[in-house]
Amino acid sequence: MRIAPILLLVVSGCGTLFGIDEVSELPDRDGGIAGHITEDTRWQGTVVIDDVTIIDFGVTVTALPGTKIAIANNAHLEVAGVLDVDGSASDPITFEPSGGPFYGGILVTGHMTLSYAVQHGGAVIAKPGGLVELIDTVMYGASGDLVISEGGSIDISFSELGAPEGIVDTTHCNLHTSGPVATLRVTHSLVHGSPFGMMFYGGTSADLTFDNWDNQLIDIDTVPGVAGDISGGYFRAGPPVPVDGATLIATTLAEAPLVDAGVRR
Repeated sequence: MRIAPILLLVVSGCGTLFGIDEVSELPDRDGGIAGHITEDTRWQGTVVIDDVTIIDFGVTVTALPGTKIAIANNAHLEVAGVLDVDGSASDPITFEPSGGPFYGGILVTGHMTLSYAVQHGGAVIAKPGGLVELIDTVMYGASGDLVISEGGSIDISFSELGAPEGIVDTTHCNLHTSGPVATLRVTHSLVHGSPFGMMFYGGTSADLTFDNWDNQLIDIDTVPGVAGDISGGYFRAGPPVPVDGATLIATTLAEAPLVDAGVRR
């Protein structure tokens, strides 16, 4: 039986223990993290998450520039507290699966900020009460939809949803919203490369301005009751047409791709 919480951090080739309440003898654990993180923690170097890991409410985990976070295929990360991922243009922070193409994703009921990060292989899901902020961040390569709001808040700026050039993307929809969304903001970003750019199925007063959209089938798919502002955006396939009962405000649209959309280098 697994004894939780178990917190083992591997840092740049040497093991360092942070916030350990109890450690079981599990010789097959390979020095990874699992269970509940119960006190403020810093991640750096290489961090291995090999089973379900939960950042508890009231706890802050800070990832330092250059950190690599490798998550097992059968594992996922839950953020009930705060996850502050603060990379830099020259030293971004990466999230990636270990041992296969995908992992179980990141579930947010607290507050997660990714700044200068690259995340691929799993969805990010904002649940009610949760806030996901992406700044100067690249995300791609989910097994289904990529950034999902199930009633949580999304705030994305100067980021890229979709694989960089030369990488085959597996994502079905870059952004999917459902239910009431307190904050929905995607601005100065690239949304590209997937069959669907955005399944806009929940949210009003959405700020979707000054983005570049270039997706395979539909850039923004709508349902009755949603409302957002797409002004200033560039749509390679032409402006999206909302269904009856949905509102997409477009006071002006760009005639060429915006140069100030995407990650700032």
